[in-house]
Amino acid sequence: HTRYISVTGVQTCALPILNFRKISIVLLCSLVVFSAVFISTRKNDIWQKVPGLARIAAISSEDTTTQTRLLMAKLSLQAVNPTRNGFKKFLIGWGPENFSVASGQYFNPKQFDYEKKWFDRAHNEFFDKLVMNGLLGLLAYLSIYFFFFRFVFRRSARSAYSIAVADGKEFSWLKTGLLFFGVSFFVYLLFIFGQMTTFIPFFAVLSFISYITIYGDNNNKEDENKKKQTQSIIFISIFFSALTLFLSFIYFRNDLPAYIQIRQYDSLRQENNLIVMSNKIDRVFEPFTTAQLTIRKDFLLFISENYDPKNEDIIKLYNTAFLRAEEYKKRVPFDIPFLSILAYTYNNQGNNFNNPNHSELLKIAEKYFKEMIFFAPRRPDFNYVLALNWFYQGRYIEAFDYFEKVFDANPKYFSKNNSGGAEGVYFELMKHFYKTKDKENFIKVSTRLKENHYAGSKTLDQIILYINKTNIWPVITFD
Repeated sequence: HTRYISVTGVQTCALPILNFRKISIVLLCSLVVFSAVFISTRKNDIWQKVPGLARIAAISSEDTTTQTRLLMAKLSLQAVNPTRNGFKKFLIGWGPENFSVASGQYFNPKQFDYEKKWFDRAHNEFFDKLVMNGLLGLLAYLSIYFFFFRFVFRRSARSAYSIAVADGKEFSWLKTGLLFFGVSFFVYLLFIFGQMTTFIPFFAVLSFISYITIYGDNNNKEDENKKKQTQSIIFISIFFSALTLFLSFIYFRNDLPAYIQIRQYDSLRQENNLIVMSNKIDRVFEPFTTAQLTIRKDFLLFISENYDPKNEDIIKLYNTAFLRAEEYKKRVPFDIPFLSILAYTYNNQGNNFNNPNHSELLKIAEKYFKEMIFFAPRRPDFNYVLALNWFYQGRYIEAFDYFEKVFDANPKYFSKNNSGGAEGVYFELMKHFYKTKDKENFIKVSTRLKENHYAGSKTLDQIILYINKTNIWPVITFD
C-alpha cells in the first residue's frame, strides 16, 4: 500500500505505509542480543580492534577512569553538603569556574591510586553545575531539558515532518530526531562536561525548537508569505548578530591577539638566539590574553632548565621569566596548577647551589607550597613537596614529620613516588638521624624503608638490634 503525503502543503510523492512498530521491535531485539554478546565477551581481544567499542570494553568497577569519576561524584556531594558548608554554597554553589577550589578542599587522597592530574571539572556536567551554581543553578539548568522533552512528547504527531505508518497512524521524524538527540546528549553529559563543540549543536537545536514553537512547522499556503517575510527578518538578524558576536569574540576575548602572541613566542623559541629573545620577549606578554598561561608557563620552565649563572643573557631572561610568572599569579590567584608549577620551579632553583639566591628561593617556594595546601590540604603531592622543601632547607625533623603524614594518608604514595626520590630522601634522613643519634626517628625511617622493600633492610635490622642491646652507636659509613 502507498499513500500520498504533504511536505510543503502539496501532494508531492508516494511512500509505502511502513509498520514502524515491527521495525522497532526487530531493531530493539537486535540491540539487546548484540549488547548481551558484547558484555559477555567484552574482554576478548577482538573488541580492542573496534574503534569506540575498545574503550567501552575496558570499563569496569576497577577501571581507573570509572574510579576517578566516582571519587569526583562523592567529592561534589561533599562540597555542597549544607551541614559542612552552610546553605549558601548548597543553594548557589562555589561560583562559576570554581570547581577546582571545591575539589581542592575535599580532595580524596585515594585518587592518587588512579590519577595524579588536577581536576578542574567533575567530568559530569550536572555535578559541575551543582558545585559551581548550587541546587538552584542545577534546577535552572535541568529545566532546559524538562521543557525540551515536554515539547517532544506533547507536540502533535501530524506535521510537515510526518509520514504515514500502519494502523492509520503517523510517524514523526521530527519527534524521533529530537528525542534521539536529547537522550544521547543528556547521557553524554553524565560522563563529560560541556565544551564549545557540544554547545554549538545543542543551542542550535534549542533555537530550532524555539522557531517551531513560535511559527509552527505546517507550511500552509495562507502562511507562506508571512513566513517568507519572517525568514528574511530572521536571516538579516542572524547575519548581523553573528557579525557582532564574531567581532566581539575577536576584540573582547582577545583570541586573535593570543594567536599572534603564540606565533611570536614559538618563533623566538625556534630561533634559539638568546640575545634576540632577550630583546623581543616582552612583546609576547602584552596584552594579557588567553595565551598567557601557555606562554609564561613554557617560558618559565624553559629558562629554568637552562639556567647558567655565568651567562648574562640567561640571567636576564631568567629574571624576566619569574617576573612574568609572578605577574600571572597576581592576575589569576586561583589557578592552582600554575601556582604549583611556579612553586616547583622556585624549589628546584632553591636546591641548585649554583644559584646565589638559592636559600631565598626555597623560602618563596615554601610560602607558595603552603598556599597550595591551603586550597587542597589533603593532596599528597602538595604535602610531599612542602616536606621536600624543608628537607632542602635542612629542617629535617619538620620534613620527616610531614613525609610521614603523607605516607600514612596514602601508603602507596612512597612506592609511586620512588622515581621522584622518596627512597633517596629517606636514605639521607636515615643518615642524619643516625649521625644525631635520634633513635626514635632512625627506627621510623628504617621501618618505612623496609615496608617499601629497601635493599638494605636486613642490615638496618642488625644495626637497630645492636643499638637496643648495647646502647652504643657504632661508626658506620652508609653508601
